[in-house]
Amino acid sequence: MSEMIGLDIGSHSVKLVGFKMTSKGPFLTRAGIKEIPYGREQEDLSFISEVIKALYREVGLNPGKVRLTVSGPEINVRRITLPSMPKTELQEAARWELKEQLSFPIESARIDFHVLNELVEGDLKKLDLITVACPNQRIDQVLAIAAKAGLQPTHLDVTPFALWNALLHFYGLAGEEEVALLDLGAEKTGIHIFHNGVLQFSREVTPAGADVTQAIVEGIGSGEEPSLLYERAEKIKREIGIPAETSPEKVEGESIPVTKISFLIRPVMETLTAEISRSLDYYTNQFHIERINRLLLTGGGANLKNLTSYFV
Repeated sequence: MSEMIGLDIGSHSVKLVGFKMTSKGPFLTRAGIKEIPYGREQEDLSFISEVIKALYREVGLNPGKVRLTVSGPEINVRRITLPSMPKTELQEAARWELKEQLSFPIESARIDFHVLNELVEGDLKKLDLITVACPNQRIDQVLAIAAKAGLQPTHLDVTPFALWNALLHFYGLAGEEEVALLDLGAEKTGIHIFHNGVLQFSREVTPAGADVTQAIVEGIGSGEEPSLLYERAEKIKREIGIPAETSPEKVEGESIPVTKISFLIRPVMETLTAEISRSLDYYTNQFHIERINRLLLTGGGANLKNLTSYFV
């Protein structure tokens, strides 16, 4: 089969993967990542499109058909229960159910859903749905960036569902198992929980990777250009990660003590782990689950050294 290309336009970088379907399943053919320079926002559509073009050149591709993801704090994923009805009526029913639960007008959003279960309560049949609401403005922004880069979108998905598909195809999810996936991005941390291979719960929280960088920025001094301070902080974060207080590691060209880096980062990490714990506790209590069986990490922040010590 022909190669399929997937593109994720994040707040900190643009990621690209290519794969082909084989008799043994998906086969990864190429992968690339290109950072978005500090201070350049996604609202600068022309600049982001140039970053995408450069990434395509680096991986040896010409712009063409692509499968896109949409992410951001405005995307809302919720579980709802509705009376059983034909699928042709579910779309409108879901819109009415979500209308009072969203922070943006339902009329300005795209709604989609996936039926998780069919339930019977007394004599009434009900449907358990997981729904996605995304403002049209966010979708239009992603499509506009793709158009400026010369791309032809064939599929548009939200990050939790894209990760769900990736887990099923590349990793596998065992039955009767509770799996929590932490997507550690730059601007947000996604918490996605699966049961029997099905997405049950999805939430985005802060802090995230950029907050760790900013904590280091505030501790290494001032007087430099913001972009230079940010680059220094990113270098420290990548080389040292979350150091132990007695770590002998040093960053080349930096005099800041490792103990100070640990002091700067710790409040951010404690806040993040508290948010994650609250989400996991809510899920286990809401769905009467004894424990989470596995915790998986993904996203750029998953590469942070010593990160797992906070999740043990």
